[in-house]
Amino acid sequence: MTEAGDTVHHSGEDICASVQAAATLWSGGIWATGGAINPEKSFWWLIDFEWDARNGQWRFCRKCSAAPEFDLKIPGLYGDIEPLRRLEPDDSERTLGVMLSPLENHKAQEAQLVSKAKEWAEQLWPHLLHKYDVLPLIRTTIMKELEYPMALTTLNAQQWQDIMSPVLQVCLPKSGVCRNFPRSVVFALVDYQGLGVPHPFGKQVYKHLEMILRHMSGGTKTGAYMDSNLQAHQLESGTSFGLLQQDYQNTSILASDTWLKRVWKELESLDMYMAFDSPALSLRCHHDALLIDLFMDLEVDQDDLLWLNWCRMFLQVATVSDITTADGRYIRQCIWNGFRDDTYRTPYNWPRT
Repeated sequence: MTEAGDTVHHSGEDICASVQAAATLWSGGIWATGGAINPEKSFWWLIDFEWDARNGQWRFCRKCSAAPEFDLKIPGLYGDIEPLRRLEPDDSERTLGVMLSPLENHKAQEAQLVSKAKEWAEQLWPHLLHKYDVLPLIRTTIMKELEYPMALTTLNAQQWQDIMSPVLQVCLPKSGVCRNFPRSVVFALVDYQGLGVPHPFGKQVYKHLEMILRHMSGGTKTGAYMDSNLQAHQLESGTSFGLLQQDYQNTSILASDTWLKRVWKELESLDMYMAFDSPALSLRCHHDALLIDLFMDLEVDQDDLLWLNWCRMFLQVATVSDITTADGRYIRQCIWNGFRDDTYRTPYNWPRT
């Protein structure tokens, strides 16, 4: 169940009452149909953000700073009102086979996958198999289990290789190959004289591409969330190109840490390119230009570019015409003084600042 505020200006404290009402309605519906929620197996997060001025980034609010006194309560197995466990943003819980948390916890997900790989390898070790059946067994059994959460995970190639290590330490000797055989050959295609074991990092990249292409083109609810995220990133970076069309080295410093940003970094490292038709930031008149594009044309260094973007986001401006007088000859005094012009009508829904 998800309950959210109507606008970015609603904080976590503002929606506590509606969250409680939604939880009561949800649990009441389950109770009316003969079911019940076990509070011991249930948990929740209150997701809100605060600005970290020192690092210039948004960060998740901890429990101590976002409605610390609020307890979400529902009827338990026997009808008694009980509080649900509230987790920190980086606390992970297994949900549908995936270690989920608002602030992605790579260590928890990696530890779970390593545990699965070790358990599978330990069960296989005492059994006698024909050596030609061992490597195909990897593709049809443990690899399928590792693939399940890949649409959400953003682990790097080395992390996936560490996850596969227990599997290969058992399977390579059983297939007549040295357990320390070069991994570049182990994961290479059979057509190129490799062993044909699929690299899980490559599988993860494929899952990410499939996820984006399928949902963005299919008009699903998930696709709408992705499109909204891409547009938010474009407003945040202030450039004339969508997130995935930008150079990661140049503009990643301007973007908040999201799943899409991690996929963008992943694709950039593999020299892969993906483009989407997404609404661009609009110009207001002839010879107008986006401020960030101008700063980049002037080869402003990364630290200065980050500071300039913070100022732009606070003032809620995107183009030269947003900060100049009507004739375009002077920068308005309120901009120089660092005050947002409340009479200016912006077409965008800016982040809370």
